[in-house]
Amino acid sequence: MIDSMVVDVHRTLLYGGIFLYPADKKSPNGKLRVLYEVFPMSFLMEQARGRAFTGKQRALDLVPEKIHERSPIFFLEAMMMLKKLKHSMLLRRRRNIRMILESLCDT
Repeated sequence: MIDSMVVDVHRTLLYGGIFLYPADKKSPNGKLRVLYEVFPMSFLMEQARGRAFTGKQRALDLVPEKIHERSPIFFLEAMMMLKKLKHSMLLRRRRNIRMILESLCDT
């Protein structure tokens, strides 16, 4: 499983977009192991100015309780964030741009 995630995250970093590995009925806590798969890829994604989150919180803020704990993961690449920001700027007035930038920097 890790091999295909590494390839997909690499493609996401190179070409932009998102990578989703959500929880489902069969695996309500997700399938990817926090210590071995979620943390390393989340670190790389954030170093590349992207975002990594579990759907509830930032992935690197997780505190695992078990060594093989699993979690869903969502990666958003930096170019996708810039496109969202550009779109938001076009829709909002100048006085709201500062609030948008501050909210992106806080996460």
